[in-house]
Amino acid sequence: MKSDSIRVAIIGAGISGLGVAYELIQSGFTNFVIYEALDYAGGRIHTLPFGGHLELGAQWIHGQEKNILYEMASQRDLITPIESSEGVGHFCTQDGHPIDPRLVTQVIMYLDGIKIALSNGDFKNDTDFQNGCSVADVFCQSFDKWLESKKCSQKERLLLKGIFDWFMKFETIDNSCHNLEQLSVISYTTYEQCEGIPLNNIRNGYSSMIEFFTESLPDDSIKLNTPVKQLMYDLSDSKVTLSFGPGKAEEQFDHVIITSSLGFLKSNVDSFFHPPLPKRKSQVVKSLGFGTVNKIYMLFSRPFWNKIDLGFQLVWLDMDDSYPTWAYDISGIDTVHGQPNVLVAWIGGEGAEMIESETDETVLNVLERLLKTFLSHTVSEQVQKPIKMVRTSWCSNNFIKGSYSNRTKEYEESGMTLDDLISPITHTEDSEWPLILFAGEATSEKFFSTTHGALESGFREANRLLQFWSKRNIFKSSGQKSLIISDL
Repeated sequence: MKSDSIRVAIIGAGISGLGVAYELIQSGFTNFVIYEALDYAGGRIHTLPFGGHLELGAQWIHGQEKNILYEMASQRDLITPIESSEGVGHFCTQDGHPIDPRLVTQVIMYLDGIKIALSNGDFKNDTDFQNGCSVADVFCQSFDKWLESKKCSQKERLLLKGIFDWFMKFETIDNSCHNLEQLSVISYTTYEQCEGIPLNNIRNGYSSMIEFFTESLPDDSIKLNTPVKQLMYDLSDSKVTLSFGPGKAEEQFDHVIITSSLGFLKSNVDSFFHPPLPKRKSQVVKSLGFGTVNKIYMLFSRPFWNKIDLGFQLVWLDMDDSYPTWAYDISGIDTVHGQPNVLVAWIGGEGAEMIESETDETVLNVLERLLKTFLSHTVSEQVQKPIKMVRTSWCSNNFIKGSYSNRTKEYEESGMTLDDLISPITHTEDSEWPLILFAGEATSEKFFSTTHGALESGFREANRLLQFWSKRNIFKSSGQKSLIISDL
């Protein structure tokens, strides 16, 4: 086979799919097509111009060291000098008063210590946390013991418990899961935090990185508004066929790299592939977790908060039924970098999916009421009604179906590994020939849930193809690789 006859299809123009294309281009290969179902490139990276910008999807680059995306953004002077924070500021109860920061610090420092212990695997041999315990088990049992050891008043105990409940909501959002009862401790032990500033803002918005990648693409190599309806393959054939629906011509390729979200795969795994995926690959798709995190941005005519305020975290001491169920899954309402008149509410868990079916008017009224209730004795000026709202609905997007992946108890207990997902589907008579390859943040062993994990996975699969072609003398790289993969 000659190199100029090789055809590659990349499904998805998120940062993973663009990473595949970029790495192939860097090596001199350009005979690929990217199929994107949405009307923009970027996938779960989506920046909205808004008198500045708002991030509808990915918010920050997480960490700096060993972070390929941070390195690339820094080389192009796209990192702002101002770092962000999350889950900080005033912790307020529904009586409108802020909680003494010393109490907040006590609880958060203790629970952050538990998080570090989880990351270090310290609970692996603890007899209290075996037989498939969840993240919720670890946090709840540890906190209960800690609280029992505290000598404090009933009122203080209620506040400490309220802060703990807030922390659990925050972790639910951080892990993009329905609840921490479903989450395996391996979500902490296998995840690797990049050292350095944890939350890095991108100059002119996250989409400036997407623009960098798309500008390097050959003309007409990306097809927007072009959802792939079905992927058909025959293991005895060296071609993969993509179907785009009635009245549209099918296309054949030598290799197809799937970078679709895990949410899309989970929703379509039984119908998208013909024949169906191998059983273990299908099972690992179904067992991995993929939840939703939504953001509700509120624009005000002028800020009623102080310039130094970072946010307002909602601590419920009594969860009655006076609000819609989803409202109790809002962890807090934060200020927004570069937007002095904007606040953003974060919602996760099942509430993040429930809120998507509500009208804008209902959501706006509930948020206004929450602000007036929780901040009544925290801010000096009267809380105003927002004049505009922008909110996300990631679960309702049929081509994404959520926000990012996590590691569930079901996945841990299944005995499967990430290799069951990552391993390519190969030709029957040539087990080294990769017909169908898999990338995306969910396929990253250490950096799942992150944009740098997604980008690195795209580089990984591009290099898998390049190494295969080089070994067969089909194609020789003429450029510099961004990521050297030696253990494919």
